Formats: sequence, C-alpha cells, structure tokens
Amino acid sequence: MLEASLEREKQKDQQLAELQKQLKEVLSQLAWFKRKMFGSISEKYPNITPLPGLFAELSDQIDSLSDSKSSEQELDQIVIHKKVKSRKPRQESMEGLPVVESVIEPKDIDLTKYKRIGEEHTKVIEFEPGKLFVLDIIRPKYALITQNNGEENIPAIVIAPMPLLPIYKGSAGSTLIAELLLQKYVHHLPFYRQIKQFKELGLKLSATTINDWFASSCDLIKPLYEKIRDRVLTSDYLQADETTLAVINREKKRADKEYLWMARAVKEKLLFFDYRDGSRSSKIALEIFKDFKGTLQTDGYCAYEIFAKDPGVTLINCWAHCRRNYESALIENKSLAQYALGQIQLLYKLERVIKEKQYSISQIEKERQRLALPIIKDMEKWIEQNYKTVLPKSRIGKAMSYNYGRIQELSRYIYDGNLQIDNNLAENAIRPITVSRKNFLFCGNHNAALNAAMIFTLTGCCREQNINTRHYLIDVLNKLPYILDKKESLDSLMPDRWIEQHPESLLCT
Repeated sequence: MLEASLEREKQKDQQLAELQKQLKEVLSQLAWFKRKMFGSISEKYPNITPLPGLFAELSDQIDSLSDSKSSEQELDQIVIHKKVKSRKPRQESMEGLPVVESVIEPKDIDLTKYKRIGEEHTKVIEFEPGKLFVLDIIRPKYALITQNNGEENIPAIVIAPMPLLPIYKGSAGSTLIAELLLQKYVHHLPFYRQIKQFKELGLKLSATTINDWFASSCDLIKPLYEKIRDRVLTSDYLQADETTLAVINREKKRADKEYLWMARAVKEKLLFFDYRDGSRSSKIALEIFKDFKGTLQTDGYCAYEIFAKDPGVTLINCWAHCRRNYESALIENKSLAQYALGQIQLLYKLERVIKEKQYSISQIEKERQRLALPIIKDMEKWIEQNYKTVLPKSRIGKAMSYNYGRIQELSRYIYDGNLQIDNNLAENAIRPITVSRKNFLFCGNHNAALNAAMIFTLTGCCREQNINTRHYLIDVLNKLPYILDKKESLDSLMPDRWIEQHPESLLCT
C-alpha cells in the first residue's frame, strides 16, 4: 500500500515537472509573439560592458587597437581620416537639372525712367508629368529612274532597312518597356497601377498587352541573364540566400509560397536570382551551384550542407543570423542572451576597427586570429557549460544549438581577409523583392516567376554597381536585338563592363 502511494506521488511529480516545462515553453513563445506584434524589430543592440575575464581583456585590446598607432611599418603609412559629412547648400541638389527662366517685371511702372541695377533669383523645383509620344519611323522608298545607265546589280527599288525593335512587330519602344520594368521591379508599382497612369496620359492599354510585352522582353533578355549567372558562378566567393515569392497554383486555385534563390559575387559586385519551380530543396541547390568552386557563405540553411562533402566548396556561415537568434531570446533568458550578444558585439567591433584602419588582407587575418579567435573558442566552451541548464526547445536553447553546431563554419572567416563576417550584403540584395511582392502580391505562374527573377537580376546588378537602371535597361533593349542577330558577344552589356563605357550613368553617392 505504501509503495503504491509512493509510486503515485512520483508520477505526480513527473507530471508536474513536465507541465512546468511546457508552461515555460508556452510563456517563451508568448513573449516572442508579443515582441513580434508590438515590439521593436530593429536588430541594433546597445553597447554591453563585457564581464570580467578574457572577454574584458580582449575588449580593451580592441579599443587600444582602435585608439593607438601600430608600430608596424605598413600601418605607419596609413592615414585615418574621420568621415565627416559636409553639409551642402540646397542649390547643389539642383545641379544637372534643366533651367527654365521666368522673368517677372514690375507692373504699372514706366521702366524707361529706371536703370537696371541687378536682379533677384529664387530657384524653385517644379515637376512635369511624364510624356508619351508616338515615334513615326519613316523610310522613304525610291525607284530607279532609268534602266539604261550601263550599271549592273542596281536594285530597281531601294528603301532603308527597318531597325530592329525590342519586340518583333510590337508597338512598344525600348523606353516604354524600360519604364514598365523599372516602375514594377525598382519602384514597386504593379502593372495595373501603371495602366491607370498611362490612361491619364492619354494611352489606353490592357493588362493582356502589357503582360505580352513583359514576356517578350524577358525572352529577349534571357541570354544576357544566363551570361550574368554564368559569370557569377565563376567567382571564388559567393553569398547565397533564398526568399519567398507567391505564385498562383491554377489547380489548387490559390497562391503557393514558392522560393527564389539568390547568389551574389562579393568581389565582382554581381548577382543573379534563380527560380526552379519554387523548390527550396538541396537538389535545387546542387543544380544551381554544381559548377561552383570556392567559398560559399550562407545563413546555415540545411540544403547547403550537401556541399560539405565537396572538396571544391568551403562553407561558411553568418554571425548576423547567430546574433539574431540570441536577440530573440532576450525576453526569455536575458542573462545568457545578453552575455552572448556582448561577445558577438566584440567581434563586430573588431571588424569596424579593421575597416576604419583600411588594413591589408594579411593584417586583417592577423588581427582576427589574435583577437577574434579567442572570443569564438571561449564562446564554444561557454555553450558547453550552459547548454545543459536550458530547455533544448527554448529560444535560448535553439540559439546555443545553432551557434555550437556551426562553430566551425562561423570561425572560417578569420583565416581569410577577403571574407565577410556575415551574410548581410546578400540580405540587402533581397530586400527590394520583399517590398515588390507586397505590392504586386503574386506571380501568375511559374514562367512569370522565372521572368521576374531575370528582371530582378538586371536591376540588382545595377544597384550593386551603382548604375542608373533606366539608362542601362534602355541601352540593353536597344542593343540586344542587333547583338543576338549577329551572334556577337554579350560582354559589352555585362553591368560592370557597361558602366566603364558609360560613366555618365553612374549614380551620385
């Protein structure tokens, strides 16, 4: 009887412990959802005073590295200038704009009795809505007057050849198509809103017409897109990421959440987006990066682990994602999350110092190994000591698991000064897509999603190279028909090559 009673008490204690564990997980989830709904979404974190010990000593060393002059000869030759943004007068923002003069004379005064002694200028920026016009291409036709001139092989009738247009037998010129693409994929204005604007300018267009123009222009651009993609994959350092894109499923009569892949060549400042039926599987990753050899930086998504056994590919991960996981655990376990954030903050502080001092590649590697490596190794030991005190499914537990399971990939950046500490540049390249999909909501089918990936590639490369996207698109649409007709090289239209020939299209920074 006593044994049965003790067994029941033991079972109750186990049930109570399990319920307390579940309650803690639910409260953690509730705190996270409250923050997502009502809290700040900024990832910025205030400066943290490191705890005593090794981390505090390393923090002091990083501070001294920032404040003191290095004794090495290379550092003595570097002059550090503090960046101070100069305040420009308002008029400088008007440079490059055409000026229309409007002279206002005094009224009801006999000016013959006056001598002009000067004038007052007040500059006002005005706006005139875009204009549409019809370009009438006239090709005079000539007939030979006499056939008895003794010359041979002279045609009886001559006419200038028809210039090649972006769309065969289409009524849309390169400037109109470029504007359609620019407004949708750079300024995030869906086609149906553009149709309303064109109607106000006197041009009535149907959605079918614009969609046909879009599909035809993407067919024209496809060879250039493939050229850019092949060029990016020849780089030895890529950053990769994925983002969602809603695509209509006609059979299910709904929009499915599909995925766009993105690869960015860091050194070349080129990128491409790829769409493979919306899949995010490792099979698709293998198809896209099958010819790539070099360093591949990702957020740690498991699909890329297929390259871990490839001797030609080195995987590295992102400290920003690691930091983000700890930041989301602040409400749940402030002491542990704050400690981890403080050490990651030291890693980024070192990167800022390195950037300000404009270190060489060898100097970057040396300082990272001297100051960053001890921090990472001690974080690994800290996780081993504290992971057993947290719930594995809690946010702090998941953050520690993410950090510890990828510690090797997170450490590799310190041995190569060309590598970045995080994958943020790739996320910045994806950000415009996030804004666009909130406006056009979805793509009509898989082909439309693939076409969108092509345009996002061209506009993304323009943004990376700081190119005027309108100028680039117009020139590409004008020249591509001739280049493809003659089967010439597309090298001149590659964004980095193109801007060398068109420096006037470089945007002001």
